[in-house]
Amino acid sequence: MASANGSQGIRGTLRAAARGAPTPVRFVLVATLMATIDIVGLYALHIAGMPLYPARAVSFLLAMTAGYGLNSRFTFRGQRERGRAAEMSRFYGVFVAGGLVNYGGFLVVVELIGAWLGTRPLWLPLLGIVAGGLAGMTCNYVLSHRLVFDQRW
Repeated sequence: MASANGSQGIRGTLRAAARGAPTPVRFVLVATLMATIDIVGLYALHIAGMPLYPARAVSFLLAMTAGYGLNSRFTFRGQRERGRAAEMSRFYGVFVAGGLVNYGGFLVVVELIGAWLGTRPLWLPLLGIVAGGLAGMTCNYVLSHRLVFDQRW
């Protein structure tokens, strides 16, 4: 439903994007939104005074929670074969595994490039999120596809 100013809002935009889009494309759209939540959360928390690594853990948890809701309603819609609590438990388990890959990539980029540069520029955590996110997204898609939403290849 469009609002008074003609915009569809995020729900309408996702619905429009989902029409005919294959599952991997929908997954990438959700992952992009999750990355945005992660990035904004990380920088907001860090600027507010939280140390970088704890801020990243909190921002990742926020993104993961949004990701469950979006993936269950948008990416893998109509695939529910178990209750929401069991599905959500599996989702968090899968995303913790992918999150370890993601966070590991983040740490490697921030620490290695930071050491190489001799400083940690403001853009370095963003590069870490992107690099870790790509690795984690691949892991999460494969595991979500099979273990959470029971999709067959």
